[in-house]
Amino acid sequence: MGIFIRKMTGIRLYHSVASGRRQTRITSNNTPFGGTEGGLKAERRQSPPFGGTEGGLFLYPNPTSSEMTVALNNPAIKIVQMELYDLTNRKLHQQTVNQSYGTLRLNELAQGVYILKVYLDQGDMVIRKVVKQ
Repeated sequence: MGIFIRKMTGIRLYHSVASGRRQTRITSNNTPFGGTEGGLKAERRQSPPFGGTEGGLFLYPNPTSSEMTVALNNPAIKIVQMELYDLTNRKLHQQTVNQSYGTLRLNELAQGVYILKVYLDQGDMVIRKVVKQ
């Protein structure tokens, strides 16, 4: 798999592998890529797991008929914002949180499947499926 990167500064590229736990981070030190003074820096680091059985981001209960709790297992990480979308990518709800948990009220929504985007203070975004009964 090849990656083409235009000459830019301040770019970050994250690449996750199948397990979802490894990522490659590419950054620039404010010089164009390919420059003679540093230009491009790549590093591999372990990323924190989100969701699943390993912990990270939890949604419960899911499915739900009214309210859902969205919580991180690490209180040092904060949820900045939550956005709820339908399957046509129409934004239905947006909520500012600024703590490691929040409550999502789904009372007014029809039964179905929705997409929740959770933005973290570290700059990461986590996407999860939400089921409303």
